[in-house]
Amino acid sequence: MLLAAMVVVFWVARRRGHDLLANRWFLRFCVIAGPLAILALELGWVATEVGRQPWTVWQVLRTTDAASMSSGLWWSYTGVLIIYLGMTIGAVVVLRSMARRWRAGEEDLPSPYSPAVVTGAPSGDQPAAGR
Repeated sequence: MLLAAMVVVFWVARRRGHDLLANRWFLRFCVIAGPLAILALELGWVATEVGRQPWTVWQVLRTTDAASMSSGLWWSYTGVLIIYLGMTIGAVVVLRSMARRWRAGEEDLPSPYSPAVVTGAPSGDQPAAGR
């Protein structure tokens, strides 16, 4: 829920004209978002299995009865596979496009692709690039 909330916060701030990509704390959160997503997946799986296993261990529910007999289960597996395949293809296309545009030296890109190039020595009024 934290990761989903941060996506909503980012898009609301962007819609209102605020650039969270310039905020150091937001960028730090983005760095830990990947490991947090994996942690959420693993902990969700553990919570599911820990909740189910005591019943099978103590002979209240047999393991064969705990498994789903639903014939429609393959449809959900196929749906998840298609969604993840689509997201993977989308991520590869976007990342390759970003890399190609960055290498080509395009200016005025909608999001930061590289550190700003500073010409000349920075004066006392202006912060150095990357700060």
